Amino acid sequence: MTDTARTPGATVETPFGPLARRPEAELAFPSGLPGFGGVTHFLLGPIPGHEGPFRILHGLADEPVDLVVVPMDCLAERIAESDIEAVRAKLDIPAQDLLVLCIVTLPRRDQADTAQVNVRAPIFVDVARRVAVQMVLPSAGYRFRAPLVAA
Repeated sequence: MTDTARTPGATVETPFGPLARRPEAELAFPSGLPGFGGVTHFLLGPIPGHEGPFRILHGLADEPVDLVVVPMDCLAERIAESDIEAVRAKLDIPAQDLLVLCIVTLPRRDQADTAQVNVRAPIFVDVARRVAVQMVLPSAGYRFRAPLVAA
């Protein structure tokens, strides 16, 4: 990571364009993310040049990691409130501080596929403490690759 990327107020480059680095937008993933275990700090922000609910989760490490995420409450396919409550309690996140994000898989430009969303392994964010954990839900009823349909 460059010194500029570590400086609050600086910008970081993402595949979508520059993203302002603000301390309140940084999230710690103490356990990392599956497949990206060496990256434990991310910047969550709007996708540069785009409006709407989608956000970018940009890894703050030498390894390039950029994920598109969307708040679960923007999706047609939902996680049962009882399942969310069980994880929230397990992670000790106050209800008012919980944000649930789902990772979006975008098709390559040369593919006709539609975007998909991972509802089975959402990211639970404690917005007050700026700590996040991706959890695989035990129910097979939630899909890893559900079609992305807005609520």
